[in-house]
Amino acid sequence: MVQVLAGALDVPPEMIRATRQALDFHPRVPALALSAILVFALDLHTLLTSPTIVSLFWEVVQVFTFTLYIRYRHVGAVAFTATLTIALLLPGVHLLWASVLTYVVVIDLIACSHFPAAVSIFLIFYAAQSPWTTPAELLTPMALWAVICAGVGLLLQWVGGRMNALEREAKASREAADALNRQLRRDIADTLHDDLAADLTHLLILTRQLRDAAPEHESEAAAVEANARKSLGHLRALIDNLATSPYSQAEEPTIPELIDTSRKALAQRSLSLDTDLDVVERLLPRYGPEASRLLAALIRECTVNALKYSDDGDLLSLVVEPTEEHLAITFTAPWRDREVPAELHGGHGLATLTSRFEKAGGRLVASRVGDSWTVLATIPIAPVPGHPVATRPAELQERTGASHV
Repeated sequence: MVQVLAGALDVPPEMIRATRQALDFHPRVPALALSAILVFALDLHTLLTSPTIVSLFWEVVQVFTFTLYIRYRHVGAVAFTATLTIALLLPGVHLLWASVLTYVVVIDLIACSHFPAAVSIFLIFYAAQSPWTTPAELLTPMALWAVICAGVGLLLQWVGGRMNALEREAKASREAADALNRQLRRDIADTLHDDLAADLTHLLILTRQLRDAAPEHESEAAAVEANARKSLGHLRALIDNLATSPYSQAEEPTIPELIDTSRKALAQRSLSLDTDLDVVERLLPRYGPEASRLLAALIRECTVNALKYSDDGDLLSLVVEPTEEHLAITFTAPWRDREVPAELHGGHGLATLTSRFEKAGGRLVASRVGDSWTVLATIPIAPVPGHPVATRPAELQERTGASHV
């Protein structure tokens, strides 16, 4: 309820936490305070309606030490026991209802798992009465109250443990729900970047080419380009808001389908992609379910970057080499020192991929090497229980090197 009201009123998170702490108290304190108030009320009623002799001073001191016990358990327990012992041992002292608080203290200590202290206070209470009563008169109520205190204390202990367990489960459920919500947002951000942002970027590039190839349609192409640029800006802002994810759970096309789509997109700029991943696709399950998603995301990103930065007619190369330990991926393109429009800079592509590869146990590095722009990535092999990785020489011989034409 606090969180709902705070969200409606736009209350700062610090105030929300302070309000929760103020409202979140343990039921032990009000229960003990209620016991002290009840004893005080009974004492007052007895004093006003009964001629019973009561040692008012010790009665008040006993209630005071009990209130001290509520706030400071260890110090209060010692003070309460000492006061009770002195009052019971002194001749002529008559306690009324304050002595009942002894059982409340014992029950509270049992509920808090302080069994030695509870037993000690209980025995001291009855031992202090021994000079003034016979053993037969003392043992019967002692046994009865021992059973009552132990039963109520253990019951409260079980209830408290159950409440703590439920609180932990509720906290774990909230954390799991928050984690799922964050994961969903990251998945959406990945899907938007990998699919919609890439398509809009490709549309911008094609629109620019259309303006150059068909000057008579300059105004129409400019309108399309302006709308695409505006949409891409909104999309980038949305991706920034949603953050990034370690992987996307959206349905992925197969690697050959993705290669075919990339080649068709690159052909619009007379770009060629040199690769052959038929053998690699068959071996991808060895590297776990994440390997296919990571390879597909890398192909998409490299395709979009090539459309942004490469010159018409450039030759691109994608080499995927399975080894005994990991899947090695190398993408190379001619280095072009070219500025692109600001709206084409997403800021999420290779940075997002690097994070995803690292979380999967692999690596990704992109840099200029001589006259080429090179992306190097690795995906570790996924161990299969009962099937050691090193026991597959036949398939390793099949992969004599890079998988490319």
